[in-house]
Amino acid sequence: MGTVAQYIQSIFEAFLVGQELQSVTPLQQGLINDSFLLQTTKGAFILQRLNSHVFKAPLALMENLIRFQKLPKPSSYQGPLFLQDKTGKYLHKDPQDGLWRLQEFVPNSQAFDLAPNSKVAKQAGALLANFHFLSQGEDLKNYHSPLPVSYTH
Repeated sequence: MGTVAQYIQSIFEAFLVGQELQSVTPLQQGLINDSFLLQTTKGAFILQRLNSHVFKAPLALMENLIRFQKLPKPSSYQGPLFLQDKTGKYLHKDPQDGLWRLQEFVPNSQAFDLAPNSKVAKQAGALLANFHFLSQGEDLKNYHSPLPVSYTH
């Protein structure tokens, strides 16, 4: 593995120790964060460096995700599980002040920038409906707006 993979290994080790990183695959999909699929001896993970130019409040973003992550869910739920680093934080700061997060890879999942057909669009709608169902009892005051919101009249 080259220097990029070694750097990714050092970030990964800030989260999980004792797992051998077998491969690092940059994910080209998406326009905001730098994302990598990591294959290890104990499973697959997605490692992302958050784009601080887009997410001016990364801690607020992660607080929202973790708040949702901790909600009770049925056993059939399959969603991303964000992991803490060795210091107990969900965002790890690298020496260049980059902020990284690690999540378990959801088996058999796919991501699309644009729905290629109506079946995928329908599945995306069902996922959004499930998100709203699972979070229906939540008080929105407990959540942050991680992106600037502008209203026009």
